[in-house]
Amino acid sequence: MTHQILKSALAPPPVTFDQVKQAFGNLVDTFIHEMQTWHDHDVQVKALQPMRPEPKPSDHADAEDPASAFWRDFAAWQTEKRGRHEPYPAPLAHPDIAASIKAITGADGSVTYVPDFEIVNDDPTPAQIFAAKKALLLNAVHHAEQEALKQTQLPLGKRRLADLREVDIRGADPRTIGAADQQHLADQESRRAKVDAIVRAAAQVTSDIEDLTTDNVDTFTIPIFATAAPASAPGRPEAGAECVTGGAAP
Repeated sequence: MTHQILKSALAPPPVTFDQVKQAFGNLVDTFIHEMQTWHDHDVQVKALQPMRPEPKPSDHADAEDPASAFWRDFAAWQTEKRGRHEPYPAPLAHPDIAASIKAITGADGSVTYVPDFEIVNDDPTPAQIFAAKKALLLNAVHHAEQEALKQTQLPLGKRRLADLREVDIRGADPRTIGAADQQHLADQESRRAKVDAIVRAAAQVTSDIEDLTTDNVDTFTIPIFATAAPASAPGRPEAGAECVTGGAAP
């Protein structure tokens, strides 16, 4: 059965499918060469007749010159050994590479190794990439909006008391309202106005993001919302404001 491999298991984007196919194919071809060389060598090893035992001095004890006879025989034996094919272990490879080849046996019994794999392209589609980029932008808007609101509003633990004080002031006789109370009301109104401006600016930017196309999603910028006033223009930063771009691939 043809071995199937997910492209993402080999290399994710931005490496292309063709690049992965070429690189993996080269690895498989190298392993095929190693396996073919080993197999052909192994066939030759198995075809050899067993080699005679290594000579011993005792084999030449009856010779006229036992020492000379032994060393001549030993030298001849070493020459025979060097000319023989010695076995060695089969090559090893990564399991995906080893599973990507198969052996074909010919009519004459010869074995040939060939590639037998398929790389399945599971890269995200253009539509998925586009949707992910928009989601990244929307998430960036959410975080920018929350940070701006955090800087504008009172700490969470102080908001309820500030609201209750405002209710009390507005329900009191206007003639009894002092400067501190007037300032509290002004601060409350100012914070509400800033919050409203931030929320409206964020709403406009998220709406603009939904209207983006593949032609402009990578160049769209998000303002870090100012706390004093709304962004100068939807989808555009105010002067001096930091920006988040949508060009980063998911």
